[in-house]
Amino acid sequence: MEKFHIREANESDCDQLFIWANDESVRQNAFDSNQINYSDHEHWFMTKLYSPNAKLFILTRHNKSIGQVRIDIHEHTGIVDYSIDKSYRGLGYGSQLIRTLETIIQQYDIPIDKIIGRVKYENLASIKAFEKAHFDAKRYDTYIEFQKAI
Repeated sequence: MEKFHIREANESDCDQLFIWANDESVRQNAFDSNQINYSDHEHWFMTKLYSPNAKLFILTRHNKSIGQVRIDIHEHTGIVDYSIDKSYRGLGYGSQLIRTLETIIQQYDIPIDKIIGRVKYENLASIKAFEKAHFDAKRYDTYIEFQKAI
């Protein structure tokens, strides 16, 4: 597996994130599994893109977008949401991304001291990614909350 690069998202990423968000597997692993319509997505995307409490990043490899990660900031805690393009799943990019979150947070000076990721029990790939990155796990009825102090 080759290393990916991270860049901040921009307005031109709206369509790609819409495609990823409506991917069948992504919808199954989301807490709200309904398909997303474009106008709702566009409004959500622009709100997140320009919010001081959210950071959106695109993972690239050879100048091709292969995934995304969002960090929502709530009282010094970063709540992480990520997805990998279906063509690149199973290659270790999710694990690599989770392991590099601290570096991303430091590089972009994101004011948080804890990272949280919430994962449904059925999402085995994300569970493994957080476990490999040595996040602590707390189990709830429908999901596992992974957290790590930074």
